[in-house]
Amino acid sequence: METSMNIQEGHEGVMEAIVSAEQYKSIITGIKERHGNPSGNLYFMYRDVLRYIAQGRLFAEECDGGYVFYVDGHTYYQTVIYGDLTKDFWVMPQDKKCIARLVYDGKGAAAAQQGLSCILQQNGFRKTATTVLVQGRTEEILEKCRGIERYIKKMETQGYFCVMAQESQFEEIDKLISDSGVVKDYHMTYMTHEEKKALRKGSYLCMINKDNEICGASLATIVDGMSQGGAVVMKEGYKLKGFTPILTYNRAKWLREQNVEYTQGWIVTTNVDSIRYHTGTGFHLMDRYADEWLLSLKED
Repeated sequence: METSMNIQEGHEGVMEAIVSAEQYKSIITGIKERHGNPSGNLYFMYRDVLRYIAQGRLFAEECDGGYVFYVDGHTYYQTVIYGDLTKDFWVMPQDKKCIARLVYDGKGAAAAQQGLSCILQQNGFRKTATTVLVQGRTEEILEKCRGIERYIKKMETQGYFCVMAQESQFEEIDKLISDSGVVKDYHMTYMTHEEKKALRKGSYLCMINKDNEICGASLATIVDGMSQGGAVVMKEGYKLKGFTPILTYNRAKWLREQNVEYTQGWIVTTNVDSIRYHTGTGFHLMDRYADEWLLSLKED
């Protein structure tokens, strides 16, 4: 495979909008006909493809090895390489950072993983982190957090309550999560305002004080009967006050009410405190990892 400079030479990085399901299917069929058994760093759920297309957020560029797909996530492009990894792909810097997640089992994706890492490096991506999948069973989380009930009652006497957020609070909670530094923007599933409004009531939970001000919050979405994400963040001044377990407990109670048996999310492997907290509250580390690669903006 050529060097990054040679791969990108003569290419403008023009992305073609995917405007129909038929167009997308034709591209995928063409890749399989040309390359037999293609590989990729991530695989789309077809329902997500349809949503991206309807929202005008899916783009693609053909390369020697297949296609590079881009999903506009508002502040970034989710980047997916799909095709013959022994051939050339080019990914040009865009007006937003490009994020490529390389998902694999701990036992190793071997050649495919190495090939994708090589392609990303040659195109100027840098590896920023590795995340591990954690999964918990709702009933186990509730049992682990049961002892928090007395503390919840104590906090309520002091004017602190965990409540389902109102639509008017969504934007503040989103900003709290994105500004926390705990969760990157590309860790959260991008949703339009209409999609947020359509979430089940309780997807946004928050801790409020006696003045109805948000002290901390949690966001989780339910997909195919499983809770995804579950980010929990606190405002400065409210950290280390025991509010995180309160949100975790109330999140688990809400999931049980929604008949959701399992919840899962991704944690950076170097975030020892988060891993310790999650494993202590009923979550288990799964043999599933994701290397996160970043391509900076073109002006950078």
